[in-house]
Amino acid sequence: MLIFHLFSIIIYCYGGVAEWLKAHDSKSCIPLVGNRGFKSHPLRAKNMRAFVAFEIPEEIKVKVAKTLQDKKTHIKGVKWVEPENLHITCKFLGEVSDELINELVSELESNLQKGERVRVKISGAGAFPDSRKPRVLWLGVEGETEKLQKIWEVVENSASKLKIGEPERNYIPHLTIGRVKIPITIDKNLFNLTTDEFVITYLTLFQSTLTPSGPIYKKIRDIKL
Repeated sequence: MLIFHLFSIIIYCYGGVAEWLKAHDSKSCIPLVGNRGFKSHPLRAKNMRAFVAFEIPEEIKVKVAKTLQDKKTHIKGVKWVEPENLHITCKFLGEVSDELINELVSELESNLQKGERVRVKISGAGAFPDSRKPRVLWLGVEGETEKLQKIWEVVENSASKLKIGEPERNYIPHLTIGRVKIPITIDKNLFNLTTDEFVITYLTLFQSTLTPSGPIYKKIRDIKL
């Protein structure tokens, strides 16, 4: 008889909880450890770590990768960028929600000059903040860089309007090749490289996923110039 009564109480309580959950949207509720019941929280928007950049042709990537391979033995303490990840940086956006990404793409598609063709080549080298205490190693960009500057200004203004990323005052078109892990000094003349000219006709939005072996870049969208 006692067992029967206990079983009846369990069924009664279970039914009460089920009715409560039905009355509240359990999918939007998060259980709180140490508290009775549930507290409702809005679901978080999905975020991605994102940046915008100009892609470079495969043959340019191959030439850059070959040059780096020949020089790597002379420089220690550098995490080199994988050949497939090489690109001309435009702006790092940081962690951004899907909703803001869509708004940014709309802004860029509306404000970027259509039919733009930018002729450039990879030439020269440098480091941020400087070659005496470098943190980032890069190859330079020559050619119609004033057009890249205008594109960057549109990206910067659009991102600022939507409060995406950190504000930047100036832009140096460059191709990041490595990130320095220990104090070193770099001879910029070590990377004596000039590629053939190529044409940029679009800006690309990338997602960056960090992994122990390095970042993985996924193309999200090409925005035609």
